[in-house]
Amino acid sequence: SKMFSSVPNSMLFPVSYSKQRPVLPIEKVCKMKSGEFISDEDSFKVLFPDILKSFVIKSSIWDYEKEWLHIVFTSDMKNRVVCLPIISAIIIGINISPENEKKIVEIAKRKQIPLYKAKLRPDKYEMIVTEYKKF
Repeated sequence: SKMFSSVPNSMLFPVSYSKQRPVLPIEKVCKMKSGEFISDEDSFKVLFPDILKSFVIKSSIWDYEKEWLHIVFTSDMKNRVVCLPIISAIIIGINISPENEKKIVEIAKRKQIPLYKAKLRPDKYEMIVTEYKKF
C-alpha cells in the first residue's frame, strides 16, 4: 500500500521466466514514412499487452528469484526516477565487488535497513542468506 500511494499510475507484475526471448517485430509497432519510423498509435494500443509482456519476461535461469516488477506508467520523462521509502531489507549478492559492498553497507547502516549476505552452499547448488555481521 505504501508503494501505490506514493507512486501513482503504477502496477505490480510477477516476472515470467522463459527459455525463449519474447519477439516483438518493430514493423508491427512502428510504420515507415519517408525512411523514418513513426509511431502508429492504433498498432501500439493493440500490441500493448505484448509490449508489456516483453518487459516482465526474464531467462528461466533466474526462476529461483520469484521476482515482481513495479512498473510506472508515465509520459513525463523528466520525473522518471521514483523514490520509494519502503525497502524492508537488502541482500548482498555473492558476486558483489568489495567497493559496492562497502557502499551498500554504509547506506544500510545510515538508513537502518536490515542487511543480509548471500553465500553459496558448499554441498549443493543453492544459496544461503544470513544476517550481515560486519556492521
